[in-house]
Amino acid sequence: MLVLLVVAAGVGIVRHEIGATRGPLRATQQAHEMGVFGLSVRPGEVVDLTAPVKNTSSRPVILEDASLITLPGQPAPRFSGARLAKTLNMIGDRGWPPREPSVALPGASVAPGATAYVYYGVVGTKIGVNYGAAGITLSYRQGDHRYRVHVWGPGVACVRLKLGNDSSCDHAGPVVRDATERLAARD
Repeated sequence: MLVLLVVAAGVGIVRHEIGATRGPLRATQQAHEMGVFGLSVRPGEVVDLTAPVKNTSSRPVILEDASLITLPGQPAPRFSGARLAKTLNMIGDRGWPPREPSVALPGASVAPGATAYVYYGVVGTKIGVNYGAAGITLSYRQGDHRYRVHVWGPGVACVRLKLGNDSSCDHAGPVVRDATERLAARD
């Protein structure tokens, strides 16, 4: 496993691990398929994002924990948590926990052969800054075996004093997508 520590102007140290331990869960978004959800929010307001995953085995897996995959060279948002969706609705919304039905980690189960969505929240605080995230790293278990998988679901929290149409937020999406694709290609 390769661990990168990046010091970016005004961001501090951002940790990103490349190379999760393989197991039966797989990210369902491949690098060339990634869309990016961006939303203008007020300082400290949570943006809800979605990371899709598939259980490729014939046994259930139990989700234990999640951590944020940050983007080198990008302002890092604060991670507000992750929840397993009860439906197959992708979300991009404000507020935590999400309004869509979901269950908390740890202990949430993904059924054999099922595709599931994991909702995760990010927060930025500085007005005028676009905070990008690539997705989440899920820690999970199946029987006595423990695994981790990177699940790509890129998004941007564009922190603004006034909400509405924002061209700089629109331009942040392709930057976050390209940076996520570079990370996913090394995974």
